[in-house]
Amino acid sequence: MTDTSSEEKLALTTNLASIKSIRPLEKRSHHKAVVNWLTKYESQPNASNLDKVKGYLEAFYHLCEIEEWIAAGSIRIFKLDIAAKVELIQQLEFWGYFQEAIEMNKVLLGKFGSSMDYYLLINIGDVYQKLGQYRQALDFFEQAKKLNEEVQDPANEISVLFHIGQVHYALGEVQQAIKLYKQSLETMEKIGDYTSKGHCLCALGNAYRSLSKAKEALPLLEEAVEIAKEGSDRSFEATALVNLGAVYNELNHQKQAVQCFEQSLEIRRKQEDSWGEANSVGHLANTHRILKQFEQAIALHQQRLEIVKEISDLQGKADSLLDLGTTYLQWGKYKQAIDFLKQSLNIERQIEDIRGQGMSLGNLGAAYFALGNCQQASCCYLEGIDIAGKMGDNLRQASYAQDLAKVYSSLEQYEQIKQCYQGLLTIAKATEDRYYEGHYLLELGLANFDEDELK
Repeated sequence: MTDTSSEEKLALTTNLASIKSIRPLEKRSHHKAVVNWLTKYESQPNASNLDKVKGYLEAFYHLCEIEEWIAAGSIRIFKLDIAAKVELIQQLEFWGYFQEAIEMNKVLLGKFGSSMDYYLLINIGDVYQKLGQYRQALDFFEQAKKLNEEVQDPANEISVLFHIGQVHYALGEVQQAIKLYKQSLETMEKIGDYTSKGHCLCALGNAYRSLSKAKEALPLLEEAVEIAKEGSDRSFEATALVNLGAVYNELNHQKQAVQCFEQSLEIRRKQEDSWGEANSVGHLANTHRILKQFEQAIALHQQRLEIVKEISDLQGKADSLLDLGTTYLQWGKYKQAIDFLKQSLNIERQIEDIRGQGMSLGNLGAAYFALGNCQQASCCYLEGIDIAGKMGDNLRQASYAQDLAKVYSSLEQYEQIKQCYQGLLTIAKATEDRYYEGHYLLELGLANFDEDELK
């Protein structure tokens, strides 16, 4: 399970040969405990993943107790002898032990200087983001940004702008995220450092996709995948493949989408990346939904839900519930859809996932309308329109407004219908969409005609 040569190197840093001469006695006891945990501990055959690395974790905290920070830091970055071949801290995240990873990083803050503190702050923020705790993530990224302002490292500036952009994206502030991603790319051009280019392109492509701009997203994500393959970064390759597959789904290229998701799933399973595996499974399930293979989609979404519950991933749980609700909605099982969508909306509000709230509300509106509950449907669509407007997502805003107009039409509420089409007309003019501008003018005229006929 572990890399013996790495253990031997660590044993040297703890002065294994001279333990008897260590003073005081308490310090000697901690040193002996470190050696014992690293060389004698063996987990049980059916042990949890956390128990498999318990020897490392116990040794780490014993070293921290006696302020052997260099040795403790060495344990944090041990490359484990398992399929993923990644550092201990990253493997904890792969397995979903997010709190353990956070605590390991926090205890080393202030022990190595500003460069290491910057790296630790970014890592802590990244874990909080995976947990869906975006305000905490932003706090740590802002601390890293402030720290870098003192040393003015351009490479760190690229990284921190990217990470802050990721939080804004998660909070539904997509235009702000795009601005930050572009700033990162501009800084790369200035200093000629393209280390993080693939990550920025991937994030930018994903942001465009979320704004229904799949054609703009496609070349960015294709380039991101190529960069990941060239750099042999398997973890990032899986991420880029997932985002590329999502764009293929938007463009109705389901065959290519499935290939991307299956490739990403293979990588993540080899790395024992539970969080990533759940993400890939969810995207694969959505492709089955698009193909109207509802039973397969439901089975995969349930599989994902079990994984995210196991690793306490609130964002993943919200996404799984949303996708289950969406699948049941398209299957025509509206009561089940409402049940799952209400659950997803509750979590999205808890973690401030604005983008997710908009999607849950839009789907809830459709489910309520299908069941004849027009009042609930109109409330959901109105809130969804407001959220889409704040995100700058004109297409989604227009979609919800059209759905709301249908609700009002069924109630023969012509003033409200006209308000919907006036809003749609404003969007069409703002986006210079002449076709829909004409279409909405026609609908507005028909609403006026129907109102006059009713009178």
